[in-house]
Amino acid sequence: MNVGVVGGGVVGATTALALAEAGAQVTVIESETSLFARSSAAGFGSLTPFSDPFFAGAARDFAARSVSLYRTHWIPRASEALGRAVDFGDEGLLDLFADDGQVVDGVKRLHDELVAAGYPARILDRRGTQQLEPALEGEFAGSLWMDEPWLDVQQYFAGITAWLHSSPAVTVRCGIAVEEVAVNANRVAVRLSGGLIETFDCVVVATGLSSRRVRLPFEPQLAWVRGDAIEVRTLDSVPLLKRHVYHKTAFITPRTDGRLLLGATYDVENLEPAELDRVKRDTIAAGQALELLEANARVVPRIRGCDIVRMWRGWRPKPIDAMPIIGPVGGGQIVIATGFIGLGITMAPAAAQALTRLVMHGDGSHVPAEFSPSRFSL
Repeated sequence: MNVGVVGGGVVGATTALALAEAGAQVTVIESETSLFARSSAAGFGSLTPFSDPFFAGAARDFAARSVSLYRTHWIPRASEALGRAVDFGDEGLLDLFADDGQVVDGVKRLHDELVAAGYPARILDRRGTQQLEPALEGEFAGSLWMDEPWLDVQQYFAGITAWLHSSPAVTVRCGIAVEEVAVNANRVAVRLSGGLIETFDCVVVATGLSSRRVRLPFEPQLAWVRGDAIEVRTLDSVPLLKRHVYHKTAFITPRTDGRLLLGATYDVENLEPAELDRVKRDTIAAGQALELLEANARVVPRIRGCDIVRMWRGWRPKPIDAMPIIGPVGGGQIVIATGFIGLGITMAPAAAQALTRLVMHGDGSHVPAEFSPSRFSL
């Protein structure tokens, strides 16, 4: 089967490799000059199926399966392609909570729900939390530990890129914009900028932020969720944390070389694609930078002595019901995968697995019903 994948972010690239492993010939078409250049590039690499505020139930289970696939397949294969182990912090996430009865009750409910579903979780008091992470200070009573790892996205993306380029079943074409995807005489026609048309047996559209630029039989109803972020580094390159940490407006993801990624905001903006292109992505507003730094420094005061490495902002595509969109459109030969909000990196392996089953076997059993594009036509 000859399959086109429109979009070279983490979902598109992972799906291309999964399709190739299943026996398809795959062409990846990306409008940017390199892979992982938009939403994926802004991500922290925090794999958060349980702590993320948007998902529960079947969506949570889908994301949890995805994290398992990272451990068993994608991290080892990316490491092999990279020629070194991808940094993978698999010691969990600490969600700090205040000494407030209502907050504590919510923490207990989430803990009990996770344990009942078979997911590891435990509640720690302040002392137990600081035994795991001595750099944590500030006003918190304890934490909920959840089984959520992180990966170094720059290393991981480098490994996936090397894997893609080494696969004889995958062709990667960057710097080419797709204008339209449509079914034409039992083939899927992909109209490229300049009028060139290429045809495939099936096309997976995983364009994320660019979904509204591509004419499809289905128009995703998306808003953009902005996230501002700051990267800092300790002066001696010694890590302050091993685990990523949530605390109200603070979110910190560590790296093994002493870097800390600080963020991130969830501000909805209804921007048109052309407007997004005009907004700078390599910096953030001064006021937002001050708020982010202070919010995170209240949890880890030693952040105030770190050097700022970079600041950036990114946008996440958010459907109106805050559920991803995965499934066939336009008769089934076109399959869409978008709207992952802040969980595109988390969900990529499970999405790739589900999309491969859809494309190769017409099997949609791995896609939660609430992800179906058909929900918007009711």
